[in-house]
Amino acid sequence: GEASPGVGKSAQVEEWSREFGLKPITLITSLRTAEDMAGFPYVAEDRSHFSFIDPMWVKEANEAENCVVFFDEMTAGASPRMFSAMLRIILDGVAGDKEIAKGARFVGMCNPPEQSPGGKALPMPNANRFGHFTWPAPDIDSWCDFMMDIPTEAEGVKKA
Repeated sequence: GEASPGVGKSAQVEEWSREFGLKPITLITSLRTAEDMAGFPYVAEDRSHFSFIDPMWVKEANEAENCVVFFDEMTAGASPRMFSAMLRIILDGVAGDKEIAKGARFVGMCNPPEQSPGGKALPMPNANRFGHFTWPAPDIDSWCDFMMDIPTEAEGVKKA
């Protein structure tokens, strides 16, 4: 999905995941590298081949079995190598050499490129692997209700 910054896309995806009994695993793509997606390559002890060390998120997804792997901030300056590493993950459910649990669902969210730091359009091969919809901005009453529900310092949340 695509929408303006700050309308609650990420929080909503994580909340929906939990409501459906799925573990949300959030990957901020603008902070990730290809190795974070597919794993870090290493040479086998007998030096006959190389493989990949599984990223932690793959381990979490396989332990959860039913999860939402949430690729967030997809238009915020992520590297072309990172997007290339995502192709097989999204289409085949494989990261590096490791299959991801069959119960994993893949969701991507982004702001319009012109509203993202270092904004770039999604590369076509990545965009073609997702369904697309535009996320509506909340009306003023919904936004105010949301802001009033944020825990305060008195409720155990320290302000920065």
